[in-house]
Amino acid sequence: MPTFSHEVKDFLCSKTFSELGMNEKERVKVKDCCADSFFSAALLFSGKKEDGGLSFSSELPLFLEILEYIMIRDFGLEARIVGQKTKKGEHMTLLVSDSQKKTLLSRTKEIGFRCPACRGFFLRAAFLACGTVQDPAARGYHAAFLCRTAGQTAALQNLLAELALPAAVNRRKDGTLLYWKESGKIEDLLALVGAQKYAIQLMNRKIEKSIRNDVNRRQNFDDANLQRAVDRSQKVLAAISYLKEEKIFESLPESLKSTAKLLEAFPEATLQELCSRSEEPITKSGLNHRFTRLCALAEERKEQNETP
Repeated sequence: MPTFSHEVKDFLCSKTFSELGMNEKERVKVKDCCADSFFSAALLFSGKKEDGGLSFSSELPLFLEILEYIMIRDFGLEARIVGQKTKKGEHMTLLVSDSQKKTLLSRTKEIGFRCPACRGFFLRAAFLACGTVQDPAARGYHAAFLCRTAGQTAALQNLLAELALPAAVNRRKDGTLLYWKESGKIEDLLALVGAQKYAIQLMNRKIEKSIRNDVNRRQNFDDANLQRAVDRSQKVLAAISYLKEEKIFESLPESLKSTAKLLEAFPEATLQELCSRSEEPITKSGLNHRFTRLCALAEERKEQNETP
């Protein structure tokens, strides 16, 4: 079963496939400058210079097909995709010859952001190349880019600063990790790369989690109140029983006797429920005061009996 991160990436690849006009049935067609920005990011974060040329590696076959399409359409260059079996599955590589590599690097050297949407396409390709996002329902909120070089780190940090989405930094042996753990920032990131439906999905999950937590808090509060009511009732009932044993109960004021009889009739009721069942008007505070008085009378009698 694909991970949440892989699901988001598959969606972004399919979306880019359509936006570039590769899908005749769902043609959207973005500006050429956005396609250039997308390819520039792929070159920076996924491209690898080799003696025999240039290679792009990915576990997303459609991502490499998109790069191949842009190379043919926008640069007039050809490349070939080859597959390699690994322990994790099939790993795909897009190979560019040495002569084409020089042309490609010279053509893409001066590409910049020429429209407002270019930054989103650049960030999308970077995410497809080296980004991840966790399913919050399983492991909590976390999204990250693993930059292998100082150039990748600087380019991404500068772009994120322009987009008002700065990331935390963790320098590791295998590169620099730029990451977020706040749900709001991860939602912004997904929206910026074009995965708005997943940003909304995260928002909905956050709302559901908040509702569940609120229900649990209310349940815990109700359970605690119920336990306090039970403990209070047991204590007062014990006091009433002792006062009866000592032949004191019948001499108590009518208000205390009626309260005692009310509690004996409904021992598991809350204060509010007892007030509503009382034949005389009484508040929770008044009822609680009478309970306290009954307990105090029982304690006084016990102390008298214990005194030599």
